[in-house]
Amino acid sequence: MSPDLPAPPVAAHDRGAGERETKEDLAMDHEDAPPPPPRHAGAPVLPILEAPDPRLREVARPVEVFDEALGATIDSLLATLYATGGIGLSAPQVGVPLRLVVMDVSEEKNEPRVFVNPELMLLHGPVAMVEESCLSVPGVSEIIKRRLGADVKARGRDGEPFELEADGLLAVCLQHEDDHLEGRLFIDHLPWLKRFRVRRQVERASRKKARSTPSSGL
Repeated sequence: MSPDLPAPPVAAHDRGAGERETKEDLAMDHEDAPPPPPRHAGAPVLPILEAPDPRLREVARPVEVFDEALGATIDSLLATLYATGGIGLSAPQVGVPLRLVVMDVSEEKNEPRVFVNPELMLLHGPVAMVEESCLSVPGVSEIIKRRLGADVKARGRDGEPFELEADGLLAVCLQHEDDHLEGRLFIDHLPWLKRFRVRRQVERASRKKARSTPSSGL
């Protein structure tokens, strides 16, 4: 970068107009410039584990190192989230047993959120019956009970701690993803008989998919 050079003298009656023109030109240049690509652009889209994969039942371990490898994992999680059209995704769902979650509950899908080592400190607000589905339980959508408020503390991708008071869809999504970090699925919140039936449905779908997948053996 070159150091700033002194500007040439400007006549007193021209100074204001010249300054206004320069500011307007800069504003127009700024408006015409394309926005920078998001960090996750170009990151690989990862395969998502599907129930009854036993890895979905493991409790995730805390993130201890904030480095480039973690950043790459976060970018791949976001790329996978947007590619699948979901609103939340946890690292265990792609076979990475870390307490790491990404979300975007905005309508425009332009507000990515990253939660490293999230902790739900308090659930509050009314209890609502909400319809949930899950990328790891394809083809299943069920009504379960969730609180509509959640206070969470976590760290960002750079390791900086933060706290958030969430409500509505964001609060519900936080509870859903917290289940994944604890080795639970949303279907675990169903009454036992319906839970049994859904698990049978999931297992049948998994066996059918395995039979229809071509073998790669020699």
